[in-house]
Amino acid sequence: MRSIPFLLIPVLLLVWVGWQDSAPGRFFLEDPAALVKLPVGTGMIAVLGVSIWVSCGFLGMFASSLTLGRVRVSLLTLSLFCLWLGIDDLLLLHEDVVPRLFFEEERWRFWVEVTMFGSYGLALGAWILVFRKNFSPLHWSFLLASLLLFASSIGLDMARGLHVFDPWSRMVKDEDYAILVEDSPKFLGLFCWALFFWHYCKSSVQARISVAQAD
Repeated sequence: MRSIPFLLIPVLLLVWVGWQDSAPGRFFLEDPAALVKLPVGTGMIAVLGVSIWVSCGFLGMFASSLTLGRVRVSLLTLSLFCLWLGIDDLLLLHEDVVPRLFFEEERWRFWVEVTMFGSYGLALGAWILVFRKNFSPLHWSFLLASLLLFASSIGLDMARGLHVFDPWSRMVKDEDYAILVEDSPKFLGLFCWALFFWHYCKSSVQARISVAQAD
């Protein structure tokens, strides 16, 4: 019975696709590259990034079901955070949807995006502060590496939004180069984050098993 709410998610999504009339249903169902006849692999990095966030979320939820107490709370809250970031990346919430809800001018939309980044950073920082005693040196190494890479990507994004780069800079003249430079740290950071999350889940479950065996 507890699985029924989860099974309702795909049903409701399919019903929404059939009900909405803003775009043809196939736009939501088919692969984007096949839909618009783009080369194989189009959007691959973005899709893989969303997949990593969502996979971490479900991995953490599974691990939380095998643990108790503070560890369970830490895994569950971070899992929900990962799932939300996956949804954000998939639907472009921080880049497009939420800013457009408040402002039409580009400069104000930029500050809404910055505010959302800041709220994510504060939420994650609070989580780390509360549960930092659960981390081993291995956890810290992957966690700090991922945070550094994420911060680099966000910093480059903000610098472009604030027009910090000179007009003659390749970051201004070459859009492909700018996106590559900006998104590469984020993509690498996702893999560091996945390794952190994997080891954190693994050690949490192993600790719970050890306690259970001792009892």
